[in-house]
Amino acid sequence: AFRVVAPRWRADGVRSPRVVTSSRGVRSVGQTGALSAPASTPAGRTFSTTLTFTPARPGRPVRLQRLLETGWRSVGAGVQSQSGTATLDAPGIAAGRARYRAVTYAADGARTVISAVRSVVSVATPMIITRSLPGATTGAAYTQGLHVVDRPAGSWAWASSSTPPDWLTLDAATGALSGTPGPDDVGAATLAVTFTDGFGRTATRTITLTTRAADSDPHNDWTSLAGGMLGTCGVKHDGTLWCWGSFGADPGPAQVGGDDDWTSIAIGMEHRCGLKTDGTVWCWGTNDHGQVGQTDLYSQNEWNRTPTRMGSRNDWTAVDAGANSTCALRLDGSAWCWGSNEHGMLGNPIGAGTMTAHPVPLRVDGSGWTAIDLGHQHACGLRQDGSAWCWGSNQEGALGNREGLGTRDPHPTPTQVVPGDTWAEVVTTFGASCARSIAGQVWCWGEPIWAPGLGAHSDPVRIGGDTTFSDVAGGGSQACALDASGAVWCWGINDSGETGTSPREGFFDPAPVGSETDWIGLGLGDFHSCGIRAGGTAWCWGNNNLDQLGFPDDDEDHYLPVQVGVGPVDPVDPVDPDQ
Repeated sequence: AFRVVAPRWRADGVRSPRVVTSSRGVRSVGQTGALSAPASTPAGRTFSTTLTFTPARPGRPVRLQRLLETGWRSVGAGVQSQSGTATLDAPGIAAGRARYRAVTYAADGARTVISAVRSVVSVATPMIITRSLPGATTGAAYTQGLHVVDRPAGSWAWASSSTPPDWLTLDAATGALSGTPGPDDVGAATLAVTFTDGFGRTATRTITLTTRAADSDPHNDWTSLAGGMLGTCGVKHDGTLWCWGSFGADPGPAQVGGDDDWTSIAIGMEHRCGLKTDGTVWCWGTNDHGQVGQTDLYSQNEWNRTPTRMGSRNDWTAVDAGANSTCALRLDGSAWCWGSNEHGMLGNPIGAGTMTAHPVPLRVDGSGWTAIDLGHQHACGLRQDGSAWCWGSNQEGALGNREGLGTRDPHPTPTQVVPGDTWAEVVTTFGASCARSIAGQVWCWGEPIWAPGLGAHSDPVRIGGDTTFSDVAGGGSQACALDASGAVWCWGINDSGETGTSPREGFFDPAPVGSETDWIGLGLGDFHSCGIRAGGTAWCWGNNNLDQLGFPDDDEDHYLPVQVGVGPVDPVDPVDPDQ
């Protein structure tokens, strides 16, 4: 409708407007718009879109717009053709979902026509998340799966360089491995597999599959161990998970559920979390701080005994548990933590220093993380360049720097440990941290478990003199390491025999645990220590008040390693620090 203004003159000569409104309208012909774009496209790759407007207005400007956090933004421009269309390229975007629309303008630019919004999924380059496989046993049917992050459609195949065992088949559609090994198949086989997605992009992974004889001792099949304050857990050769102590239904190892695709396990104060071959993390136990990763915060007296998946992602590569917190790494090198941030252990300032529960993972500051380890009130991690970083409480100097030394102030931002050596691994205890350099030297800082009466110590101190170590592990107030010969050395508080030496309040200089030299792995608890020997047997020593050493007992401490599931068999000789 139009407004018609007719002038009217007053007696004093001043013009007074008079508005007369006409009810007659003007009919105009509008346009409708449509946008055609692929439902999915490779991440980072430019893709084509078609903008169509009806009826056509040749020469009219058109825009391809993408919705950003700040609103709609033009990412392509053109003009309508004789048929009312325009073909525009959209810039490549990072993996995820993006929203687009088509826009055209009237000749005077005052009126626009907007199409319906269309979503485009940008698919990341395929990445095989499976890094290890449970072992096979001769004569037993074997079935395991290979997995890709985000599970895109595609096909599997053996890499051209791979020579898989004759008994093993690979399903091209699902990535399932299956078959039954025979007596001659005992040993390790290297599998090279490829996955090709719908866009022709290929990912390759090399994985080792170990086959053991069917008549092997069932106590000789451990591949990894983890200890905590109240118990111990371990993963067996076949990918099954077992726990004992307060975590098991029996004094000896008891299987957790029926799954056979576990790769690692971590234990906190009253919760534990495990990683599976498909890149998922599962947690159970108490969740009063959100440490299990569930938004349903149940009290400390409640105990969830069923492993529950944490979130929906399947790109996790490592997980570790602290007292009331949990952290994990993703395939992209990012680190994420959830649970209590009272001491800044989540590596993020949100809620640091408060009792607020954080069941949803928070991202740790920084990138390129390759390892992470949680203590009681602090955490440490490694980055791709071999630098070590720590965060949380620095009361004992466990962060490896002097900031806030001796106070309980939270330090949620990771700070680099000095000196700036190149580290192969970093571990934590209650109030100390230790790291192994790529040269095999072990250094510790924080609570001086290596030297009584030293006080809070933020400067790294070398442990073990000229000894070269291949592995290091942290417990409660003790630490242990493997030397190049396969011997275990431990140091720290020895109230319960956790350093593997004869009774003494503390054994601060590293001492060998017996005389055996076939140790291949370590897993330390708060008041006990465990290790795996070359034959696959698991051994523990220290406090056994909850049967955390893996056999029913009279609650006595053991200064000698005892075999899990068997009991004391005098495998090694004790070391007396007074001799």
